[in-house]
Amino acid sequence: MKIKSLIILIIKKQRLILFILVISYLLLFSYLSFAQHDGLKTQMNDLGNMDQPIFNTTRGRLMQASNCYNCGQPIINRLGGHANFIFLFFVPIYAIFPNPKVLLFTQTLLIALGSFPLYWIGRRFFGEKSWISLIGPLIYLLNPMVQDVNLYDFHATSVAMPLIIFAFYFLYIKQDRLFYLFSILVVIAKEDMALIIFMMGLFIMLYQREIKRGLFVSLASLLYFFLVNELLMPLFLGGMNHPVITQRYSYLGDNVFKILINLITHPLSFMAYLFTPEKTVYLVALLFPVIFLPVFSLEVLALSLPSVLINLLSSFSMMYYPFQYYYMAPILAFIFLATIFSLYKIYKNKRILLGTVTFSLLVTTFTISFLASPAPYSLVSSWREFKVDEHAKRISRVKERIDSEASLSAQNNLGAHFSQRSLVYTFPLKAHESDFVFLDVNDPFEITRTFPRNRSFEFITQMFLSDYKKEIISMFEDPNYGVYYFSEDGYLLFKKGVLKDKNKDAQKMFEKQLEQIATLDVDS
Repeated sequence: MKIKSLIILIIKKQRLILFILVISYLLLFSYLSFAQHDGLKTQMNDLGNMDQPIFNTTRGRLMQASNCYNCGQPIINRLGGHANFIFLFFVPIYAIFPNPKVLLFTQTLLIALGSFPLYWIGRRFFGEKSWISLIGPLIYLLNPMVQDVNLYDFHATSVAMPLIIFAFYFLYIKQDRLFYLFSILVVIAKEDMALIIFMMGLFIMLYQREIKRGLFVSLASLLYFFLVNELLMPLFLGGMNHPVITQRYSYLGDNVFKILINLITHPLSFMAYLFTPEKTVYLVALLFPVIFLPVFSLEVLALSLPSVLINLLSSFSMMYYPFQYYYMAPILAFIFLATIFSLYKIYKNKRILLGTVTFSLLVTTFTISFLASPAPYSLVSSWREFKVDEHAKRISRVKERIDSEASLSAQNNLGAHFSQRSLVYTFPLKAHESDFVFLDVNDPFEITRTFPRNRSFEFITQMFLSDYKKEIISMFEDPNYGVYYFSEDGYLLFKKGVLKDKNKDAQKMFEKQLEQIATLDVDS
């Protein structure tokens, strides 16, 4: 009787429950993302890489970016590296409040809002008198991979995830104007997102039987995709090959058009590359939290195919690792949509199984969230990991010593705090050319982990410890640089043209701190 009363209460208060879920998520993950940034756990690659071009645009330098390893140019236009036209919406906000936390909050807000179309679809399927409408938002907000997308700095792909959910919802209910609005927002997020809308056009043709409308959506998306990838981005890059394609897909071709031709004309030759053990585990990991329900709604799940192929065909292993990163974001959008569609099919055809399936789904969701969430309620996280210590707070002392117009090469986990300048690089890039070099020989992680997320000094600096040591010693030895400031707890600031009178004491500190970090890595 108590369970029945609880279900009745949930049904009556489901809108209130939804708002509580969304607000709770927004508050918690805004706090966590801010704490990561303040605790020196965000990165130049990529929060700083997103922050810099937006800030530069407010200063009349349209989407100017300097931190590119393989671009062959000292300064590039961000839109040549990635077609993130959506970033231009942040320019008016940055003109008033230039802070990377604007990006972190907006990302969290949009991801939280993605719960609403999932709820609306459930309500259309199951009616207002069914509590099952809340399952979509619940499994979405509690999913560790969604939370990873949220907490891994800021990325246009992450922002695209909830926008895709909104676009599909308005497509499904045939609200054309809102569908087109959200489709435009999706495609201007990143250069490959047009392929997602292309697939939605196919859905309109094949599933909704509206040939003209679907054909228009698919052709317009495809035209935009080729226009951006083959004309606009090369134009912004000065005609050079796209560095991401060169680094991750060179075995397929040196531009998007050649890659597509090779995939179409020789599909079998790439099949072995798609289904390696690691990539199979990746696909299983994506589907396991929703007990593989999306496979019963392939007409929806298949819309993620472009993103699936982009990730699986990459030679960059981060793109097919299920935790920590953000590359799976567009796929996740369709996984949750397809899960709701599959529940509806069970509701229509095998209603007797619905209770068992929904119970299994909820148990799996809560269990995996408890076991693997990056949030501090899980077994693999803690509130300590989001505590901002006194060392991190003292970064303001260093900020005061670095001229805002000076060029800077900064350690990866420090760069996003200094990215609002014309020239900033991830150490060791341009270390022997910049006005300042800023390092922190201090591990920001309370606990070093490698599974399911890599939380270590080598990860956050993106350097092996031996290489890190070698590069810093080269700074001590460079006759053009001296230590301008250092602290006993790890901060180390070099400046071009200053005396080396602090070098000896600073090097002792460096060796002591590095030994402690090496010991931590061995112990973990």
